[in-house]
Amino acid sequence: MMEVTHTGSSVVSRVTYNRKQMLLEVTLKGGEVYTYKNVPLHVFNEFSVAPSLGSFFSKNIKTNFEVVEKSE
Repeated sequence: MMEVTHTGSSVVSRVTYNRKQMLLEVTLKGGEVYTYKNVPLHVFNEFSVAPSLGSFFSKNIKTNFEVVEKSE
């Protein structure tokens, strides 16, 4: 199942999560798309409601999960 969140963030434009594959896709405002593997559902849920998506992304996702794909 895919879950998509469109955001009002100044940094992150869209977040997509694939529960079955545990893949998190983050689309930034500049158009860059990052796909991270082995991301637990609770991390996606916390990310979706974080007060600052950009800060959460930098502190909790970029530093803790492996990028499997990056496109611009």
